[in-house]
Amino acid sequence: LLPLSYLSWTTAKIIWISVSIVFVLATPWLAFRLLPGKLNLLICTMMALVYYGLPGTRAAVVTGQTGVVAIFLTLLTFWLVRSNKKWMGGLALGIALSKISVALPLFIFLLYKRSWATLAVATGVQVAGFLAIAWLRQGSPFEVVTDFASIAASHASFNGIHLTGLFNPTTLTTAVVGIIFSIAVFAPLWFFTSKLKTQDSQSELR
Repeated sequence: LLPLSYLSWTTAKIIWISVSIVFVLATPWLAFRLLPGKLNLLICTMMALVYYGLPGTRAAVVTGQTGVVAIFLTLLTFWLVRSNKKWMGGLALGIALSKISVALPLFIFLLYKRSWATLAVATGVQVAGFLAIAWLRQGSPFEVVTDFASIAASHASFNGIHLTGLFNPTTLTTAVVGIIFSIAVFAPLWFFTSKLKTQDSQSELR
């Protein structure tokens, strides 16, 4: 979003809303390409319309949130990695990591899958982004990281933005909530991955 800061408010707003709408329109159709088999066009259209009509989707576009772009880029990373375009996937993931609450689970999953090329490019994109911001603001990269961490910590205490806002917003509370939800996500993922590996092994024996 940094380049938009050099434009007038009206121009930047129109450009960003237009970009967000394009990504929102494309997201469900990219998701369908990740599914096994081919879905009926009518069903795909209905599911896409449901996504377009979700209150969260509309609110994200209207308020200028980056989440809709990060969701698309996260799905794009999946598709590119699956298509063996790991370097391009790393570029998409690196940009998506700017919304870390959306892209971090995929980053951890790729660590599990040992997709080192994709992770290296993604990390490089983020490092380049921090260095660029530091250069533009004529400060040090450490100051940029500190500012981002401060903003994240302040957002965690806002009611309605993060679950830790329901409790006493301390570092420990934030960590506990993060661990609980990480387990809730990766435990089923590990189970189903193990099950698929078992099925593949049995198929090879036959």
